[in-house]
Amino acid sequence: MANFWTKKYNKINKSTYDIAQELNVSEDKIKEIINGEREVPHDDVDRVVQSFSTNKLKVSSMERALMEQYFKENDIDELIAKFGYKSRIDLGNAIGTSNTTIARCKNSGIKTLSDNLLKKVYDFFQNEWNIKVKDKDDKKVTKKGKFEKTHYYILSRDKISDEILNWYENANFNQLLKKNKLNQKQLLFKLGFDWGYYATLCRILNKKIKHGNFIAIVQLYNYFHKKELLNVTATTEEELYGNINTPIFEFEEKPKEEVTEMPSNDIAIDCSQIEKSVEEEPKVSSAMFIEYSEYQKLEKELERYRWLIDKLMESERK
Repeated sequence: MANFWTKKYNKINKSTYDIAQELNVSEDKIKEIINGEREVPHDDVDRVVQSFSTNKLKVSSMERALMEQYFKENDIDELIAKFGYKSRIDLGNAIGTSNTTIARCKNSGIKTLSDNLLKKVYDFFQNEWNIKVKDKDDKKVTKKGKFEKTHYYILSRDKISDEILNWYENANFNQLLKKNKLNQKQLLFKLGFDWGYYATLCRILNKKIKHGNFIAIVQLYNYFHKKELLNVTATTEEELYGNINTPIFEFEEKPKEEVTEMPSNDIAIDCSQIEKSVEEEPKVSSAMFIEYSEYQKLEKELERYRWLIDKLMESERK
């Protein structure tokens, strides 16, 4: 059911970008408000209501002409490089529009853009705060002006288990992204890839990969099954499985499943055996490790043991 903000938004002719510009916040936050995912700060309610209650003034013919002239005098690809972005796709994701829109800001294609889209791109280049600071992991530009390509470990199809391939063939990635509140851009970085791999990941998510490197399929399987991620930039098989600092540990923040209580008359277990199994230190090598999913399973079992012990102790006190 539509919430208060959704109803107000549907009655005005503003885009989420227009509202974000008025309120001086990111467009993502406006979308979260409309979708009911974010509460409006108490001190800003009046200001937000005002923005959601007024229609946008149309772009005048003079404004339109000035914006078109700007892109005639400034090549879009040169602007992309000047602002520190690697490609039209890279810039489009930063602005919140498609690379097709960016491409149309060149030559006669600009005439096909709506006032809203043209203004969105134009406004971005009028604010020098949007110039991207070079990331530590950004690749250097070669003498030919092209960015160095990141090399990823190559996993051929015959190196992947049937279980993973079957999962990939039947997976609905649109639903998985929606369930985990991710877009393709966010998923790209969580899997350990950079912008140069974006187009490849899109083809993989659309199941258009037939041959080549299948490492992303394994990475997708591991991510959505809460397993340890691969080190995709590894140069050896040993390095490939030695990635201990991965985004997978974000799943630890999810609330633990509640342990279903058992009827008191079902408690008929030797307490000494339970305490022994809980307190006994396992004899394992210091080099031994387990997958995170296995750790979760053991943790749940321990919770159940603790619950049984508490019940037995409570019963004895009575």
